[in-house]
Amino acid sequence: ARVAARNAVARGRGTVAEFPGVTPASAVSAFGIEAASVGLQLKEAQEMGVEVGEVTITHTSRAGMLPDARPLLVSLVYNRNSGRLLGGQLAGDEGAALRANVLVPLIRESATVGDLASLDLVYNPPVGPSLDPLYVAARAAIRDQSVR
Repeated sequence: ARVAARNAVARGRGTVAEFPGVTPASAVSAFGIEAASVGLQLKEAQEMGVEVGEVTITHTSRAGMLPDARPLLVSLVYNRNSGRLLGGQLAGDEGAALRANVLVPLIRESATVGDLASLDLVYNPPVGPSLDPLYVAARAAIRDQSVR
């Protein structure tokens, strides 16, 4: 809709806006649990014939020393040959949707699990641990990839 609106307003003057496509992303919060999914799931990637890998980790959503730290499950789907990030699924009491938002531009730009592992993310104990769950999952994917 945004691209169509830009082109309609421009009325043929200037550069034509093009639709870049979308990265499938969704999140839900129900009964105190957040769940989010971005990009491809394992089965979808396998059906496309991709040499796919998946790692699943559980880590805390904030610094583990805090009494209100909660577990967050992160699953990353990636191309085993190139390390390209293909998708991610997250679930926990908090932080799933916001971390899924981090994955969207990475998947869109064909980033690798190595790129994810090298991101400089916010460290603030009440909000995010020094080793963010996305970082922990990316490191696990790198280790899994190097086994091959």
